[in-house]
Amino acid sequence: MKILNLLVMFIVLSSCGGEKKETPVKTENQPNSVDVKNTKTKEEVDSKNNQLQIKKDLSTPKIIKKIKVPKTYDEKFDDLAKIISGLRVSENSPYAVVMKEKSWKAYEYRINDLWKSTVEKKMGIMQKWSQQELSDIHKESGVLFYPFSGPDFLHAQILFPSADETVMIGLEPIGSVPDINEINKNGLRSYLKKVEATLEHILKLSFFRTVSMKAQMFNKDYKEIDGTLPTLMFFMARMGNKILNIEKVVINSDGKLVAAAQMKWDRHEALGEKSDVSNKKSQVTGDDSVKKSEKLKVKKNKKAGKTHKKYKRKKGKSRRRKKRKSRVVVAPVYGNRITFESPDGKTRTLVYFSMNLSDGEFHNIEGLQKRKDVMNYLNSLKIITTYVKSASYLMYKSYFVVIRDFILSKTKYFLQDDSGMPIKYISGDKFTSTFYGTYSKPIKLFKMYTQKDLKKIYRENKNIKRLPFGIGYHIVRGNSNLQLFKRKNK
Repeated sequence: MKILNLLVMFIVLSSCGGEKKETPVKTENQPNSVDVKNTKTKEEVDSKNNQLQIKKDLSTPKIIKKIKVPKTYDEKFDDLAKIISGLRVSENSPYAVVMKEKSWKAYEYRINDLWKSTVEKKMGIMQKWSQQELSDIHKESGVLFYPFSGPDFLHAQILFPSADETVMIGLEPIGSVPDINEINKNGLRSYLKKVEATLEHILKLSFFRTVSMKAQMFNKDYKEIDGTLPTLMFFMARMGNKILNIEKVVINSDGKLVAAAQMKWDRHEALGEKSDVSNKKSQVTGDDSVKKSEKLKVKKNKKAGKTHKKYKRKKGKSRRRKKRKSRVVVAPVYGNRITFESPDGKTRTLVYFSMNLSDGEFHNIEGLQKRKDVMNYLNSLKIITTYVKSASYLMYKSYFVVIRDFILSKTKYFLQDDSGMPIKYISGDKFTSTFYGTYSKPIKLFKMYTQKDLKKIYRENKNIKRLPFGIGYHIVRGNSNLQLFKRKNK
């Protein structure tokens, strides 16, 4: 009976018990109520945070610890040039810390690749041609004069490696030695990108575009770059030179080149007028005027080409506006002098000047016709060779007579492409001539400067020599030309 009762009780309990529902165990991170939307929120938030962090890293420049360069450190200019040109410096250098930055490593890779694909590809061909065709020039060394050059030290050294002194002139400002600590504040990555942009045309096309340089080197669009010096330093280092010193120089009013700090300049004397000792406004001394003069030049060049706001005529007033008389700037001409050791171990110098080479006023800057100080300096140069390339056909114009006549009266050798000066000005009685490459007409932008007499020479002269590389506006090999003139012995 007891066994029967137990059996009945077991059956009843089994039928009533059912499945026992388990209460979910609550963990620390689990919400009280399960929400499908909230399960994705954490992933989305994490992803969004990562994106914001990346954006912050790119927009906020990483500040490298302040670099202290001892005054006694002799390699400071050379090391800085190497950093700018994507070349490595010694681990003992104060600038070695920059090489550890990801932005510099990426820049190093891009620049090495660009250099190999452009310069190294044809540099050997150009150097071989120079050794064969310009051998007489190499023997004499002396001064290389390169007007309308911009900061193109690259082609100057490839073609004329034996020049003891190179004098380059352009409209672009001379610039100042880059301050690596200031660069770091504004972002190393940004600065290197802008340096790279200034090199694009010269490396790929063999010339600088004037419009691009105006934006990049006049402290206009590229605030961190105030002139040509960083580009010159880049080419110096890349071509295997060692920079020993960089100093700012000025042409004194008597035509002598001195350090900017030693300047004694008088406006009247510079213009060939009688000097007024009592008029202190016309006199400038020392280095205090350097920044003022450079800023003035940049300001004037920025203003050039700007359009004025539309003039609203008042009732009863004449439509004609009074023409404002522009102020012509007569200021000391500054330059950067770089002393360097070339790959052959010899010490040489490069001087780059920012000046107006036209006869008269250009962009409110006085030209050569009135600048006795500049002409006295130029006449003091013992010029062996003059080189002109991609010069916008300026010496074809009637207001570049002074510089044209100066070149023809001073130089012993003259190498140019067709953008230099018209062949009609180069007398066969004074110069022997050798023509290279091919000539048909200038590029479309300068088609109005086609020379019929030069076309005839290239068509009829059977002694035209081959030019194995492209250079100038006709960069494609087989379309370029060069003309070499040598002064006849008297």
